[in-house]
Amino acid sequence: MQINYFFQNMRTSTLTIQQTSLEELHRHLQHQFDFHYESQGQDMMVLILEEFYFRTNSNQLNMIILKRVGAAVEADIIAGGGGTGFFSISLGAERRFLTKAKKYLIELAHHKGWSWKETN
Repeated sequence: MQINYFFQNMRTSTLTIQQTSLEELHRHLQHQFDFHYESQGQDMMVLILEEFYFRTNSNQLNMIILKRVGAAVEADIIAGGGGTGFFSISLGAERRFLTKAKKYLIELAHHKGWSWKETN
């Protein structure tokens, strides 16, 4: 989903993954991404990383929020701020992180035998 504000490129996606825990999903994500900030509560975890994109000469803030929802974990994937210049041209930087994170979580779910669905 793209947030449709003038000059804004933020993108979001949500996956719901069954048969796993926050802790196990967090462990796997730590091996795939170099998070710069992590905050954890009883039913929620916020994981943030910043990446530099040469093609736009800008930094982008990427975030994964894990929430325990009953017997499932909901993963909100958020990417934004990768644009540069007056028109905030990102050349697909936000979409790249979203695709990478979703692909990793879906492949992990298949490998582990977890069921999943995209909820937006």
